[in-house]
This record gives sequence, structure tokens and C-alpha cells, in this order.
Amino acid sequence: MFTLRHLFPLALASSGISSHASPILCDSASPGPVAVVRNGTLQGLALDSFAQEVSAHLLAYGSNSTSLFRGGILESGSPTTENYATAKDLQPSYDSIIHDSGCSGSSNSLDCLRALPYDTWNRVANASNTNGTVWQPVVDGDFITRLPTSQLNAQEFVHVPLLLGGTSAFVKILRTIHADLFRSTANSDEGTAFGSYGIDNDAALRQSLSSRYPLLQNRSIDKILSLYVDDPTLGSPYGTGDGYLATGVQDKRSCSIFGDTTMIAPRRLLAETAAQQSAVFSYRFNQVTQNMSMDIGEVAYVFSNPLPTQNPLGNRPSDLSLAEVMTSHWISFIHDLDPNHTKVNGTVQWPNYACDTSNMVFERQGSYIEPDTFRAEGIKFINQLGAELKH
Repeated sequence: MFTLRHLFPLALASSGISSHASPILCDSASPGPVAVVRNGTLQGLALDSFAQEVSAHLLAYGSNSTSLFRGGILESGSPTTENYATAKDLQPSYDSIIHDSGCSGSSNSLDCLRALPYDTWNRVANASNTNGTVWQPVVDGDFITRLPTSQLNAQEFVHVPLLLGGTSAFVKILRTIHADLFRSTANSDEGTAFGSYGIDNDAALRQSLSSRYPLLQNRSIDKILSLYVDDPTLGSPYGTGDGYLATGVQDKRSCSIFGDTTMIAPRRLLAETAAQQSAVFSYRFNQVTQNMSMDIGEVAYVFSNPLPTQNPLGNRPSDLSLAEVMTSHWISFIHDLDPNHTKVNGTVQWPNYACDTSNMVFERQGSYIEPDTFRAEGIKFINQLGAELKH
């Protein structure tokens, strides 16, 4: 997880220098770049922690402009993906670290921590991860001025073109359901990586929601459960019929809810709010990799990476073709702030979300455009909860 410690220097380096927000151009075929701005495109690739770092820079100081970057790429993560803490929330964790580091008797505990030998600090920090300490973004009133939902609704974020999205399924599915069942996933689905498992009844699901979101009110939980009904045909992984996951009869329902609160609703909220000011290009990666690994599955395609990494691209001709398409789109966005200036023949025109609230769906058998309207009522309600989710 990113920390304010390494976000501050980047942001402060460009403070006082502003760039220009890009105009919204619905004719993506128009020649030339979408905006005239300076510096490079800030990219948050693959793991949600890096997309969260991009999110933090978008929210930094509540500013609408920056010279630090001219656009953003967020893969699996948005400003409201994480639960944001306050300094008060994390004070017990800080006190525990001070105690374990031997700095309890210091008149300035922060200076004491900064002066620790690397080996000592490394030991204490690593131990804190197993002692209940949660490293998460913090609303400090300065770099992050208030909860991200409030900042987004008030347009208190950097207005630059964005390319954002995520994958349709994660490797955790492989532990619970046969791979053939999710090859035809119809709707965005990252919930299998974030759902609570072993859920067999409403009471267990309520407890899981309360545990993950302590400020969530009972009436809000009631509303969520009414919008995400106990029907396995509607659960995540999607498109898998009326079968249950072996881990719990309501686990598909759980995965749908937590997938939406963590990834899908935040992605849609950012797309909707950012598109009011800038060009936005939203996607859903819906392709199972050759070795069936879906964790950070799209990365090999984005980089056309043939190396035997955690999620190798594979050697099927259709995988290589999809990689060429995706790499070309990403390069086009980085260069022109528009993914449609690709040199690959036959590519689907990627609509600007400001003009057409749709996603590009990437599949090796043929990519296509889908309306970004699935689970509309549930996702809309989640995005209204804000402070109850610490989003």
C-alpha cells in the first residue's frame, strides 16, 4: 500500500504550477491530442495499490489541476476502493509501533522512529502487519482533504483524461468453482477476490458487512440485502447459473456485494464524475488467461509480455491478437490521451464515457462495447453511502 510519505514529495514538486483540464471531445476520430498539457501520463497499473496511488494524486489537496501528470490510468482501483481512516483511527497502531520500536520514552516519538537503524525499523514494521495494524489511506485534512466520495461529488480532484477499469474474475474462483463456468462471465466481476466466504445465511452476511464497514447503518444493510437478493443466478462469479460455491450457499451473493463496494461501484463513480470535466475511457477485461490465472490478468496483454510471469500471455494466436489491440490502445492513450489512435486494423471504437456511458469489453474472440448499466440500482445506492463505508 502507498503511504503519504512518498506521495508528498511528488505532489509538492509541482505545487503552484497548474496545467489545463482537457476539453471533452466526443468525436474520438478527431486528429491530434485530446488536450494540450505538459509532462507525462501518470499510470497505476495492475495491482489495486498502484491504482490507489494514482487515485491519491487525483485527490491531492482537493485541486482541479496539476503539472505532475496530464492523464491517469487506473487498473483495478479507484479513489473510493479503500476504506479511509483518520489519524484518530490509526493512533493505537502508531502507539503499538512506538512501543515495539523502543521509542516510548522519547520526547519526540516521530524523530525517534526516523532515527532507527533500518534493520530495527524493518523488523518492527513487518511485525506490525501481523499484529493487527492496518496500513490504509488517511484523511489527513491536507493531502487528502476529506473523504473521497465528498471530494468527487464536489469536483475536488484533478481534471485530466482517464483510462480505467478492471478484470472480470480473479484467481480465487479457481479454489471454489470449475474454470469452465466463468469463461462466459457476462458482467464486471472482481468480487471473488474481495467477497467474504463461508456465508450460509443473511445473519452471517450482515455480520460480514458490519465487520468490514463498522459505520454502516442497519437500514443501509437492509437496503443492500434487498438490492442484492439471495439468488445464485445473480451472484458472482456471474453467468454461472444457479449453482452454489462450495464454501457457502450465499458466497456468490457476498462476492457480488463486496465486489461492487470495493471495485465496480468506485470505478463507475469515478467515471461518472470525471466525465463531467474530462475524457474518460472505461473498460472491463473479460478474458481468462491460458494458464487460468486471473489475478492481474490483463497486465500481460497491456504490455504484450511473452515472458513466463505470474500471469503469462500464452501463445494462442487470439491471445497475441488481443494483446496487440490492448497495447495499441494503451500506447495511444499515453501519447494522445485518446485510446482510439491505434494502428491496429479492425479495432472497436472506444467511446468517451462523457458522451456514451459504456465500457470497452476486452475478449480474445472479439472485443465489444457494453452499456455501463448493470446492477444500476445497487451500485447507485453503494455510491451514495460515502461516509458509512469510509469512502
